[in-house]
Amino acid sequence: MEKPHRKRGIGRALVVEIVERMRAMSCDEVVLETELSNASALALYEGLGFTRDKRLSRYYLNGGDAYRLKLWFTVPSWVDPAPAAANSDADADANADVDANLNVAGGDAGGVGAGATAAGAAPSLAAEPKPSKRKGKKKGR
Repeated sequence: MEKPHRKRGIGRALVVEIVERMRAMSCDEVVLETELSNASALALYEGLGFTRDKRLSRYYLNGGDAYRLKLWFTVPSWVDPAPAAANSDADADANADVDANLNVAGGDAGGVGAGATAAGAAPSLAAEPKPSKRKGKKKGR
């Protein structure tokens, strides 16, 4: 965000809009990365209910580390082995927590958000491959 536009709630409003659109599309989670040194972004995302999932070493071209952050709309099925019907209260509680963190009412929205996992898709417990952000020759060659 350009300096003249900071501290006006624009970034928060954009994130809330995208998150709500993703929820309206029945996504299970939102996944994003932010630089470890970006305290403002971390405060914004964590204030909206995102949690730090993983530290990604040397993720950015400048050599900076990143955090992968996640926001779950529902309790993943692999967290609780109980039948889905027994999870309905937990899902409602999780959705209420997200609503409270986003401080928005439910609404009708559409669109596509990056990092979305469609409802019903089996969550993968395997580590995701790290995207290569580097270009050019490796050091020492």
